[in-house]
Amino acid sequence: QNQLGTKGYKIIRAICHKERIAILQYIADHPKTSMKPIWLNLNLDKSRVSVHARILEETGLLINKKDGQNKRTRVNQKALRELKKAVDQYYTSEVLETLKIY
Repeated sequence: QNQLGTKGYKIIRAICHKERIAILQYIADHPKTSMKPIWLNLNLDKSRVSVHARILEETGLLINKKDGQNKRTRVNQKALRELKKAVDQYYTSEVLETLKIY
């Protein structure tokens, strides 16, 4: 049985982009941040950060909460733990041996 499922594959696909990984890392290091510091500190276009953040939010990796006129963003730690568990279960030593990945 496939432990990753459709959602797991979408999450993996979402994090397979260096800018999304940088955004996730920035938000993890700066909980409850808004988007402006992200695009300023990562030196990315505002529109690129917006698109990447939307993809990460759609997969459940980011959580946005309204704070007055601003949105505060944080990493969904539960989603990351669930992903790690699914990957760990899926990529057992038997699967890795079959794929000849060590």
